This record gives sequence, C-alpha cells and structure tokens, in this order.
Amino acid sequence: MDVTATLDAPCPPSALFRWVDDLARYPRWLEIVTRADPDRTDPSTEAAPGSLATAGPAREAGPGADGAPAWRVDLRGRLGPVARTKRLRMVRTTHEPPHRVRFERQERDGRSHSAWVLTAEIRAVPAAAPAAAPAPAPTPGPVAGSEPAAGLVAGSEPAASRLDVHLHYGGSLWGPVLEHMLGAEIARSRDRLLALLDAPGAPA
Repeated sequence: MDVTATLDAPCPPSALFRWVDDLARYPRWLEIVTRADPDRTDPSTEAAPGSLATAGPAREAGPGADGAPAWRVDLRGRLGPVARTKRLRMVRTTHEPPHRVRFERQERDGRSHSAWVLTAEIRAVPAAAPAAAPAPAPTPGPVAGSEPAAGLVAGSEPAASRLDVHLHYGGSLWGPVLEHMLGAEIARSRDRLLALLDAPGAPA
C-alpha cells in the first residue's frame, strides 16, 4: 500500500525540513504519531558520557549501517470504531537537507516484519501572489522573462515550500486504516505545523 499527501507552507524549505527530518518532532504536528523517542541502543542517537554533542554534517547510511539515527515510534490510527496501535523501530536511511529524508523500519529481533517506509520531500514553490493592484504607468524595466518567479527574490531563499509525504506499507492489517487516514491527517496537521513554524523557539 502506498499513500501520498501534500502540504503547502509559507516558509523556506530549510524551515520546514527541520520539522520532518527528526521523528521525535512528529508527535507535535502529526496526530497519528503519538510518540517517537530516539533509540538509545543506537550509539548515533546520543553523545558519549561526559562529552558534548556537536553539530556536524549530515550523514547518509543505508539500511542497517552503523551511524544511522533510529527512533522507537508509536502509531495510533482510528477508522470509525476500529483503532489500531503499532510500535516500530525506524531508521533514517536518507538525509538530504533541506529537500529529502527517508525513514525505514529496521527491527532488531531477528524476525521478518512488514515494510514501513516514510519519505518526505520538500521543494520551493512561488509564494501566493497578493491581491492585484491597479497597474502603474509603464516605465522602462528589465527585459521580460528576466524577473524571478512570484514570491522569489533573486539571491534569497524561497518564501514558500511544498511538502510531499509518502508512506509505503508492505502489510495488510493497517492498510485500510492508513489509506483513509493519512491524507486527512496531513490536511488537519497543516494548521498545527504552521503554528509551530511561527512559534518562538522553533528548531533552528
């Protein structure tokens, strides 16, 4: 099963990416994710005792590769009277700021499990154009076609972004619930996410 949902936000891709590249932030804006904690059994998710965590360049790691951050994620979905809960261990397997991130299910119990793959992609889009104003008298200006797109200023970061969230699920138990829920969830989450983007102390 594959589900895709889209959300537009009036902010640059870098501001939006901060809310999708760390699963620990998802419960604050996506209701289906009720909890997401760093997997403390994975040394890449915490600093060594007595050391200070330092920021560094993002690393990309394939499935199961050392150094890929991991989270324990609780999902809860409801469709009418039917409610389902699920706990997954998700590993970030792709990290390409500020445009693409992917998380894949990787359990450590030696058993075979249904695949869960969450991909978030962000691209710049023109900001919404303001209401039209009376056209001024013609004046000499740049050659037509040389202006930046609406909402974009030459040399600056775009003012609006589009987030595409794609979820692949390889099982059957959650299929009907997810297929009906995810699109509506993303739509409902828009206001929460936009409020977080504007809130003081938003991730830098």
